[in-house]
Amino acid sequence: MTRSGISESDLAAWEPVPRPEIGRTIRQLRKKRGWTQTQLAGKAGIRQATVSGIERGMRDPAYGTLIVIADALEVLVSVLLIIPIRK
Repeated sequence: MTRSGISESDLAAWEPVPRPEIGRTIRQLRKKRGWTQTQLAGKAGIRQATVSGIERGMRDPAYGTLIVIADALEVLVSVLLIIPIRK
């Protein structure tokens, strides 16, 4: 058992959210607002190429980048890390 109260086996079973899923979520939220990548980048204070790379699953966003993107989209960072259930 770790200090956080999470068992070692639970930690071993945890996997990070895949890059493409984060990018898909960001793209969906951006398009829902009717924004271009350039508009999202401007609101978040990052480069359009960064937004493009994240949305295409080519870049692993740093946590700080996720924070500024989430702030620009007016959502919690956790929303960007949720894997949607596909039917």
